[in-house]
Amino acid sequence: MTVLYPAALMGGKTVLYAEVGAALSTPWRTAQLRSVVLPDPVKVELGYQGGKMVTVFEAQAPDDLAADWRGRSENATVRGLPAWRREIGPQGFQDVRLETLLKWVAGACGGQIDVNVQGRPQRHYQVRRGPAHRVVQEALSAWRVEAALIELDGGVLHVGPESRSPHAAAGVQAQLVQGRNLYEVSDVGGGRYRLALPGMAWLRVAHRVTVKHDLVQGRVRITDVVHRWAGPGRTWLEVVT
Repeated sequence: MTVLYPAALMGGKTVLYAEVGAALSTPWRTAQLRSVVLPDPVKVELGYQGGKMVTVFEAQAPDDLAADWRGRSENATVRGLPAWRREIGPQGFQDVRLETLLKWVAGACGGQIDVNVQGRPQRHYQVRRGPAHRVVQEALSAWRVEAALIELDGGVLHVGPESRSPHAAAGVQAQLVQGRNLYEVSDVGGGRYRLALPGMAWLRVAHRVTVKHDLVQGRVRITDVVHRWAGPGRTWLEVVT
């Protein structure tokens, strides 16, 4: 019998505790790291010894960490997409399309963007000074466009319908079966369920999985995901039918 030991790496060095979470309600991923020397850039890989490691978190030195934290051994919480929290604006536009404005925001903050929305030109539009992610959300509201903001691998911000995100388009990413690779399921109401499973570091917000359990059957979409590598690797999902 082969025993697979979980492994978490940052900058190629072993990390004893790493937790990376993401949710549709927040544009960026969050990494919690304990007793580590925080490098620049921060890159967290999860997997099993002797197997493929999966990059679950990447970010340049975060703007919101004090300079004296860098390079020290600390318990750190680091957020992804730091460029999208930089302040930009004010700026006025004439006859501007939504997709053009969003690409301008990306250029102004230095972030990467995957735009999957469109909007008719607005005669006049004024960008207020503020964090880039808030500028994006205000623009979506002004154009009355519903869209999800999702951090993709490689530090790219997806702006568009959740159903048309690269994660949603990737197809079913796991088959979860009661008694096999599904440890626990709880019904949280409104067609939403929380799932506990062995570590599956490739799973992302907006991925689709299939579930076979007494409480829920069929294809569901992931709205929240947490990967925790501390001792055994574990993944927790919140899904909606």
